[in-house]
Amino acid sequence: MKNKIITLILVAFTTITNAQNYFRVNVLDFESNEALIGATLQLKGTNNGVSTDVDGLATLKNIPNGDQTIVITFIGYEKKDLKLVCLSREFLIVD
Repeated sequence: MKNKIITLILVAFTTITNAQNYFRVNVLDFESNEALIGATLQLKGTNNGVSTDVDGLATLKNIPNGDQTIVITFIGYEKKDLKLVCLSREFLIVD
């Protein structure tokens, strides 16, 4: 049975730098609450992606305003699609 990924959002900030936003997230195992080192976050439909560090933290930059989907993957785990609405100063998590 595949493990599940849970995303705990420690910090979700946006910035207006060239009208782009960034999203910070901490990716953890659902059951053990351990950081998933090297999990991949990718903005769906783009080549914009990032991997988590040793603490499970990642910052995905250059996210345009509007409806977006961030795809979170890690070997041996179920893929997670996180649906967001990016506004000029904040994120609304739809999922």
